[in-house]
Amino acid sequence: MTPRPGTISPWSSKATDIAHNCGLAQVVRLERGVAYYVEASTLTEAQWAAVAAELHDRMMESVFDALEAGEKLFAHHQPTPVTSVDLLGEGRQALIDANLRLGLALADDEIDYLQDAFTRLGRNPNDIELYMFAQANSEHCRHKIFNADWIIDGEQQPKSLFKMIKNTFEKNAGLRAVGL
Repeated sequence: MTPRPGTISPWSSKATDIAHNCGLAQVVRLERGVAYYVEASTLTEAQWAAVAAELHDRMMESVFDALEAGEKLFAHHQPTPVTSVDLLGEGRQALIDANLRLGLALADDEIDYLQDAFTRLGRNPNDIELYMFAQANSEHCRHKIFNADWIIDGEQQPKSLFKMIKNTFEKNAGLRAVGL
C-alpha cells in the first residue's frame, strides 16, 4: 500500500527534505509504503479486491500486488487533459455520473448548487472545478456534520458537536499538551 502514483505524499516531502539537509543531494525522492502479507489459499479477483478495499483509502492510496509495482510511484507522466462535464447538454445526470466516476462524494444539494451555478454561467464545468468544489466543501474542510445542529429527543442542543469538543478543550486549558 502506497500513496497514489502521480502524487507526492507529505511524508515524502519531509523525508526528502531531511535527506537533502543531511547532505544527500543525490536523493531525488523518498517514499514510504506498507506491505501486508495475506496468508490464504489462492484468492479470486473479487476476494483480492475486497481485501484491498479494506486496507486502503482509495482517494489517497494504491495497493500493489508486487513490490516491483512500487516503481510506478516514481514514474513521470504527462498531465491528463482537462475534461468537461456536459451539464448543458445532458442536465443534472451528467453531474451525477461525474460524481460517481470521479469519486467526488457530492451530496444532492451540492449537485443542485453546481447545476444552478453553471447553468447561470451558461457553460459546462470541468473536472478540475468539480474536484476543487468537492475538496473545498468536504467534511474534512467544512466540518458540516460536526458543526450541525444537534437535536436530541426533539430538543435542539445549545452546542454543536464541534462546540462541545472545543468547550472541553477550553475548560481544560492547563491539562492539555496539544491544541485544536
